[in-house]
Amino acid sequence: MASRFVRNIQHLRRRRSWLILFLVIATLLLTGCVRYEVGVTVDGQFSGAIVQQVEIGEQLTSFSRREAERWLDTIAQRARRLHGRVREVSESEIIATIPFHNGQELVQNFNQFFDPTGQTAAEAATVLSEELIQLTARTALRQQNFLLLERDRLALDIDLRGLSVLDDAGSTLAIDPGRLLDLEFALNTPWGARALNRSTDEPVSPPVERRGRQLVWRLQPGVVNHLAAAYWLPSWLGLGSLAIALLVAAGAYVKYTLLAPRQPTPVPKKS
Repeated sequence: MASRFVRNIQHLRRRRSWLILFLVIATLLLTGCVRYEVGVTVDGQFSGAIVQQVEIGEQLTSFSRREAERWLDTIAQRARRLHGRVREVSESEIIATIPFHNGQELVQNFNQFFDPTGQTAAEAATVLSEELIQLTARTALRQQNFLLLERDRLALDIDLRGLSVLDDAGSTLAIDPGRLLDLEFALNTPWGARALNRSTDEPVSPPVERRGRQLVWRLQPGVVNHLAAAYWLPSWLGLGSLAIALLVAAGAYVKYTLLAPRQPTPVPKKS
């Protein structure tokens, strides 16, 4: 196991020189090579999906088809490992959908899919060596139940510092990953969501825009992006309990008021 881990690290270092050269050339010649979209769709308390859509531009696919195919295969394998489904739109575009059935599954599946550090050292090194875009993300969800409604607060930290390429001397190269990558995170909820302001001690908060019921953050390469939003969901358990209570009350009213036998009116006695 240790030897496999060392080999993976060595392989990652060998690929670093190639990656630096690739980014330098690509920055000079190409723009908008990769469209990378991650989204969380919350349908209700007990259903939703994590969706990742990756589209590699034709220029980049032609430049390094083998690396592009390997990266897409890695994403598909990780999605299937979490019982997700993968749709191949084309040779250079896939959509991975990972379902969840409650808030706990949302957090668990999201963190397992986007954070290889949760795996063994050898598996993490393998994933990082095969990722064209080195991205790790962690999420947390706080849920508050108010009987008929549930308030959720979703917070994510998306680490894109791996896109800040360093040369062998440790100096940052003058590369703008924004010219190569179109990175977005979207949150879809039934009633819409509200983006929360960050505190001063949190990482960079990327710009966010509202598209109907959807919030979309445009992620910033080279830094840790912090995203936070709050949204409300109907509590079906609370609504079901209220409906049962109203049904019982209505039944009692009908039984004891409308259908109750009327007492006969006493006839006054004649004197």
